[in-house]
Amino acid sequence: EARERRRNALEAARLARLSRIRTMHSAIASAIVRIRDPHALFQAVCALAVEQGGFRMAWVGRVQPETLAVEPVACSGHNEGYLEEAAALTGAAAEDCSGK
Repeated sequence: EARERRRNALEAARLARLSRIRTMHSAIASAIVRIRDPHALFQAVCALAVEQGGFRMAWVGRVQPETLAVEPVACSGHNEGYLEEAAALTGAAAEDCSGK
């Protein structure tokens, strides 16, 4: 009986997560159609991933062809030093996500 309750709780959590992802995906598809400016689109996608998808942080990066470094161009959520660490590893500049 306890095992069945746990299994039901896990299934409910999985379905809730999938529902959030589906809502986020739909909002991102809508943003792609509406937003023409690439930077604004990237920022909107990151914000939607955090706000509707339930992710702690999301970022979009662009590969620099000369160096193959990944440069963060938009982010949202709790960075907590992640982008700075990634930038140090790739040699790119990090964007501050704090407070976004």
